[in-house]
Amino acid sequence: MQTLGEKIKVLRVAKGMTQEDLAGKLGYSKSFISYIESGERNLSDVDTDRIAKCLEVSAEDLRSKGAVVSFQFRSSKVGTDEEHRKVAQKFTDYARKLIEDSDSNQEASVWKGSQKR
Repeated sequence: MQTLGEKIKVLRVAKGMTQEDLAGKLGYSKSFISYIESGERNLSDVDTDRIAKCLEVSAEDLRSKGAVVSFQFRSSKVGTDEEHRKVAQKFTDYARKLIEDSDSNQEASVWKGSQKR
């Protein structure tokens, strides 16, 4: 299961943000973001809400037990932004269903470039 910090990191990277970028938008230090992502620092509800808003997700999604799944297109030369958004939404919907359907003792994993069987 992903920690809150791991989820924040996945979402930050998916948005193309560095730790400095996220820290700057929130008025935090880069080291504070690093501590959060590594699990060395706990977050208050207020901080979780602020980070979620900045990353454009709900605080409930960050706090949930479900995994955050992200991917990036390798080439922006194929398709339009709208087509990319549609594919991303389908992938996200599929990943959420996969996670929801998995047994409580199993974790659904999406591996970049390979499949776990």
